[in-house]
Amino acid sequence: MNVSLPKNINFNFSSQPKSFRNPMVEVFLLLAACGLFYWFIIMPKTVEIAKQNEVLAQVTAEKAKITETVEALKEMVKNLSVNEKEIANLDEAMPLEAKALRLRMLLESLSQSVGLLVNNVNVTYGGDAPWAGSKEILAHPYSVPRSVQRLSGTVSVIGTYDQVVALIQKIEKSGRVININSVSMDSAEDGNLNIALALDAFYLGPNTTAKK
Repeated sequence: MNVSLPKNINFNFSSQPKSFRNPMVEVFLLLAACGLFYWFIIMPKTVEIAKQNEVLAQVTAEKAKITETVEALKEMVKNLSVNEKEIANLDEAMPLEAKALRLRMLLESLSQSVGLLVNNVNVTYGGDAPWAGSKEILAHPYSVPRSVQRLSGTVSVIGTYDQVVALIQKIEKSGRVININSVSMDSAEDGNLNIALALDAFYLGPNTTAKK
């Protein structure tokens, strides 16, 4: 028996294998990549920013408290009596002289008390005052007009985040009026941080601009 096939029939067998793509696998791989990116890139940055925001909030709150303390101390000076305890507390909080060395020793002591390694503590002010050594002022310290004057300082230490928070709390509770202006941190060895604090302290120096 003869079978005739139409001439226009085309048997086309492709040599390339058919590609099979699973959408669920592609979605899973995409989600896995996003998860790894968040875990290793985004999350460490988020934690670091959260810690810095927490320190900033503490510094801001401390600055507001310092402003209130300065105003209260000014009022204390106006109403100062002969009470020796009040005079001692006032002299500690805002002495009649700069006492930069005493402030430097205080900052070093507070840093070491919380376990921080102290790299450097620097305290600067305008230098020797023109009234330094005046017998009249030494004999009658409250007889001359006085104004709140500033010392600037920096503290460079190495330690952990918890240690720097403890240091800020110690400074807040210390008798000396100290205003922390900024706190900066970056990575150090062994999981520690390089920490730098910029701060101001105050004293009641004679007002040299006042008329005699």
